[in-house]
Amino acid sequence: MGFVVVLDRLTESHRNACAELQLERIQWAAKLVPNEGLLRFRKNADIDGFVADLSAHTVVTQEVYQLKVSTRPGGGLFEVSMKYDVTSSSFTVKVRQATFAVVTLFFSFVC
Repeated sequence: MGFVVVLDRLTESHRNACAELQLERIQWAAKLVPNEGLLRFRKNADIDGFVADLSAHTVVTQEVYQLKVSTRPGGGLFEVSMKYDVTSSSFTVKVRQATFAVVTLFFSFVC
């Protein structure tokens, strides 16, 4: 299940006004990854915080992806940040809808 399916689920209760969406094009995609220095950082090695203790061997358990997609019909543009849990092979999408208040919903799906 992909991001466009999540969008369709969000608009399902308004199907009389919102058509089912189809992916038209991925405008851009990015995978955000920590650099080696961040993965090796354990703590500050001095009292002032200028020297780093780089003895850690952190294992990445989550990956962050960002996408911008266009959909049809209507040519809608959507951006999303998704967290991928490496251990469970599942994505979590946090969706915010702006009207007069901000509503936050969470969707999880497995690839």
